[in-house]
Amino acid sequence: MLIKQAQPTITHLLIDLDETIYPSSNEIWPLFRARLDTYLREQMGFPPEQVNNIRDRLFYTYGSTLRGLQVEFDVDTEDYLDYVHDADDVENYLSPDPELRTVLAAYPQPKIIFTNASREHAQRILEHLQLADLFCQIIDIRDVAPYCKPQVEAFQVALQLIGNPDPKRCLFADDTLANLQTALDLGMQGVLVGKPSPDGIPAIAKLADLPSFFPI
Repeated sequence: MLIKQAQPTITHLLIDLDETIYPSSNEIWPLFRARLDTYLREQMGFPPEQVNNIRDRLFYTYGSTLRGLQVEFDVDTEDYLDYVHDADDVENYLSPDPELRTVLAAYPQPKIIFTNASREHAQRILEHLQLADLFCQIIDIRDVAPYCKPQVEAFQVALQLIGNPDPKRCLFADDTLANLQTALDLGMQGVLVGKPSPDGIPAIAKLADLPSFFPI
């Protein structure tokens, strides 16, 4: 449900990747969660019955499971990213999204992916959706290390990487409320994608509905 309308002064669009650029209903994220669980069992040696609790605790404590594994277990970033994102049948879950392409292409502002995943993963997803050419930059979890969304420092680094624009002139779209709240606290304009809206938080059902919040 639309709560309020953004001001027409936006200079940059920052957009999350997983379950924002594509809907959660396509069930691609469970592929990577399964890879993550296998990593925790087979590479980290956690007992199977503890994997769910460990994964969730690290995610909610640190903002991403990777950051938690780095802090508590000194896990190798590249080993983790290569393993977790190596799902063979991603293309079976993604297809071009002409509606979203038309919407994003109509915005003249620079469009940037801001993700807690890897650049390679983001590029792969965008190419399958035939959206890669619309984005001028990908900010991934390496770029904002040792931080990640929803930490305010991650957003501050991201803003530096796109030229230090006024946060009030940046629009951020994400499916995770905690990430969106940090953006709003920094003064950015933001919209929650694909989730019911808490009081006072702008929300849209899918990213292609962005013009209902921020008119082209």
